[in-house]
Amino acid sequence: MWKSDAKTKTGKVGPPVGTQNVGHDYVRDEARQLAQGLGISYCEALQKIYEAARAAGNSKKANDTKATQKQGGCRGH
Repeated sequence: MWKSDAKTKTGKVGPPVGTQNVGHDYVRDEARQLAQGLGISYCEALQKIYEAARAAGNSKKANDTKATQKQGGCRGH
């Protein structure tokens, strides 16, 4: 039983619900194009996008890429 009476996204009382398994289409599209252009794997392309976003100080794109990596099973590659 949960102490909170907060309603979930479904309107039922329960634990707080966060967004999970989220990928971002614009990042996926960019990664596919990069992978094809450079002849590297999709996961390697996502890592390059993540590193470039971090280096540029673009935290939104870095976070979106990280979420896309998680969704695609690429974190830790």
